[in-house]
Amino acid sequence: MCEKGQAVELSKDHKPELPEERSRIVKAGGEVSEGRVNGMLALSRAIGDFDYKPITPPKDAQPTWFLNNHMVTAFPDVVVRPLHKDVEFIVLACDGIWDCRTSDQVVNYFKNQLPINGGSVKEIPTTNHKLLDEICPSTFEEMRQNDGIGSDNMTMIIVDLLQ
Repeated sequence: MCEKGQAVELSKDHKPELPEERSRIVKAGGEVSEGRVNGMLALSRAIGDFDYKPITPPKDAQPTWFLNNHMVTAFPDVVVRPLHKDVEFIVLACDGIWDCRTSDQVVNYFKNQLPINGGSVKEIPTTNHKLLDEICPSTFEEMRQNDGIGSDNMTMIIVDLLQ
């Protein structure tokens, strides 16, 4: 989120090596290897990835069983923040973006683009190739040099709150 021109974190990356995430993964029968669930998945929370989620709970399971007994859970962290005139825009992006760019880098990029594009996020062209070059790794070579970090997908949504 951009507030008063500064990046404000609204979430944390759910990485398998975090102690609370690792604990849930191990309890559910998985392992964390090379920073990945069972050596494969770089995230510990996701809506899909059903290979890491048993479909049938035990007969005596509580309704909340699914929240704590999957290697990869869909249970979100929720942050509630009031919106006010100082909140300019919100950037929603997948791990492919955040693995290779910081919140400050992304917010600063868009802040620098606003004067060029009439002061509105929505005036920044959606197919802006410069945006892709600046925000995303520009070549597969860069991704390879970063051990594949950011090589999965690159999805980003900008929510303009001033218009």
